[in-house]
Amino acid sequence: MIVEFSRRTGEQFGITPAALGISGWDKTSGIANWQREHFLSPDGWFGPASARAFFLQVGYMLRGLDVGRRRGLHAFYRRSELPQSILVHDTVTRSAMDMERILAARGLSTHFCIDEMGRILQYADPGSSWACHAAAFNQESIGIDVVNLLDPAELRMLKPLQVAPVDQERASRVVDAEWSASRVKGQAIAWTEAQRIALLGLIDVLCSVFGIRRVVPTEMAAFGKVQGIDDRTFRGVLAHAHFSTKRWDGLQVVPLLLEAGFDAWRRPE
Repeated sequence: MIVEFSRRTGEQFGITPAALGISGWDKTSGIANWQREHFLSPDGWFGPASARAFFLQVGYMLRGLDVGRRRGLHAFYRRSELPQSILVHDTVTRSAMDMERILAARGLSTHFCIDEMGRILQYADPGSSWACHAAAFNQESIGIDVVNLLDPAELRMLKPLQVAPVDQERASRVVDAEWSASRVKGQAIAWTEAQRIALLGLIDVLCSVFGIRRVVPTEMAAFGKVQGIDDRTFRGVLAHAHFSTKRWDGLQVVPLLLEAGFDAWRRPE
């Protein structure tokens, strides 16, 4: 029965055992090993969740994305619908390792992280698991964290010579930002070009595999004000700041996706 189920799924999605590195659908231990490597429950049944995880890997390859797998952040298996949205964060850290340490200490998690070199780290399968990254919006969304200090005040830029050498490149990316809630009024640290390219590619793959609408809010959300996003009905891509009145991270995704041709979502009148 398990072999027939896997064979039918493979035929339905046009996936062969060889594509998984096994000789046949009867190699249930081989399927289980493949599932374990891709953050799936290793039950040996190659079903729709496994097929979606397979197409994620194909999408990474076709887009030339540098994706590595990392474990250590807890995720929960989805019991019902697939993710309907993508939510983008700034880590407000200097590295992915710093982000991992902070999230683990707080009992939080994410699906993906993009470092300043544009490398993508995957922590869970977005189709079968949800992460703790956006409160009530967790089960509907896929979390992506972009490594970025965001706040120029963190660079201690009292005088140019006082900027720590490790932060000099980050200081060169400080830009004017009306939406900033920084202690350095009206400024923010921009993402690297490598991050922009990687994020755009990752979002494109996720939208294709999970049928997520290519829609993004146009507003650069103001800190401390009602954002107007209904977390139970919104479908598309948004920033953490669009969802929380106490956050101003992730907003750089708005111009990135609008320039890429995503549709503009506007607050209902």
